[in-house]
Amino acid sequence: TLYRKTSTQKNAMNIAKVALHGSIAPNDFTPQSLVTIMAKRSGKATLWIKDEFTGFYQACKKLDYMTGIMEALINFYDCSPYWRELQKGSSKVDEPFLSIMTASVREKFLELASTDDVLSGFLHRFALVVPSGNSGTSTKYLVQMSAELKAEEELLIQGLKDISNLGPREMTLDDKAFERWKLYKFMILGNIKNSSMPINLIGPISERATETALKIAMSVAYVRGKVINKDDICLGIRVAEKWRQSAID
Repeated sequence: TLYRKTSTQKNAMNIAKVALHGSIAPNDFTPQSLVTIMAKRSGKATLWIKDEFTGFYQACKKLDYMTGIMEALINFYDCSPYWRELQKGSSKVDEPFLSIMTASVREKFLELASTDDVLSGFLHRFALVVPSGNSGTSTKYLVQMSAELKAEEELLIQGLKDISNLGPREMTLDDKAFERWKLYKFMILGNIKNSSMPINLIGPISERATETALKIAMSVAYVRGKVINKDDICLGIRVAEKWRQSAID
């Protein structure tokens, strides 16, 4: 990899804080504080950045006070309304929009990951990006921040700001895009049927890829206008397939 895990996340976090000011969630929270945060930001995009995922993941599975947080995250990812009732009162989130960017040491993650967390719908909602090659940093790729790189960073930040200011849009698929997406969905169903993996594992992972492809296509088309075309779908499929293969591996 070009950079260590923490360095990579810090770079992304610095860009996000500037471009998406006011949209960043706290690093740590309890289930109730998370619901309170999302209730205050109902209808607004929220980004949670976590340096090391395994500590949080382990707490979700073992600490009593974290009970229910994985279910809440599933609801928020799916943009589903959420209502939590406690003795001290209730909290309701009508329109949650939550994205999570996190990283983990692969070995630590695999020690904690379980089939139950796939079946529950938690793990396969994440896009798993696994670097190729050996771990470690190759010094031949390390360069100082130049004026050209700084200009690219500023361009990226401005682009993110512009996107965040676009507001809601009603998106539609054109006919060719819809047909291409249907072919991808049929291909996925065939892969599930012919896979040597247990269907209760390969099924959720692969079926989620069809939704991911559509979401990526929608995100790309959203910047341009209101219509998702075939090129957008093809791009979404290419990315979704990479993420699906990483999850299977």
